[in-house]
Amino acid sequence: MPLVAGTGLAPVACNDFGPVAAECIPPLDDALAALREHGAEITLLSGSGGAVFGVFANAGHRDAASARAGIAGTRRVVGEDTRGNAGAAG
Repeated sequence: MPLVAGTGLAPVACNDFGPVAAECIPPLDDALAALREHGAEITLLSGSGGAVFGVFANAGHRDAASARAGIAGTRRVVGEDTRGNAGAAG
């Protein structure tokens, strides 16, 4: 079963600090948009914005986003959940 589909999680996933951080650091919005463009169903800042991440329904979308995330000065982490569903890239 996909991590996000049917759970109702996507509409309520949020980080209250996101709008404040994006106002101070505009590239955060660009990074989140890039993840969404490649199929992330959820995109958020991790904590106070030290990282962004996306949750994907399938590995193809995850891998496409990961390949695009290779921006100078950034690192990416790709994983899968224990049930074999697509993990996060950011």
